[in-house]
Amino acid sequence: IVIVTTDHAEEFNDNKANYWGHGSNFTQWQTWVPMIFYAPDKGPRLIEHATSHVDIVPTLLEEFFGCTNDARDYSNGVNLFAESVASRPFVVGSYINHAFIIEDNVYEIYPFYTKDYKLDNIREKASPPSRQMLTMIVDEISRFYADTDTSNQSEPTIAMDDEKGRQ
Repeated sequence: IVIVTTDHAEEFNDNKANYWGHGSNFTQWQTWVPMIFYAPDKGPRLIEHATSHVDIVPTLLEEFFGCTNDARDYSNGVNLFAESVASRPFVVGSYINHAFIIEDNVYEIYPFYTKDYKLDNIREKASPPSRQMLTMIVDEISRFYADTDTSNQSEPTIAMDDEKGRQ
């Protein structure tokens, strides 16, 4: 199995707004990266829906390592070889800020302010996100955090989630 990708793209003033390099915005010119995934016994195909680096682990575990757990047990990603993938938000980050990308809209969050724009045009305002997408974002960015309530400090337990003993 060979996977070739990168962590960011490089903008060369593609927005015509004097942005160069990476780390200055989250438009397609700085966030879209190639990913080549070669695996024996998998024929060539072009995936045209949005994907993320977090999709690599569920793909490897489900396709090649025999994991039968639902990917949501351990990842925010989905199997790259899935026949259909629902529209989903993406969380992207930089050194000082992060953003949520929902379809073609970018909602950038800084420590003291926010800004929004289109994925393909930094000068165009983003459309308001749907309530469903906002709910999905809150779930996705918080579901792997443990409860920090220390008032009931009992011994940790391992829960089995089905009759086959998957954890």
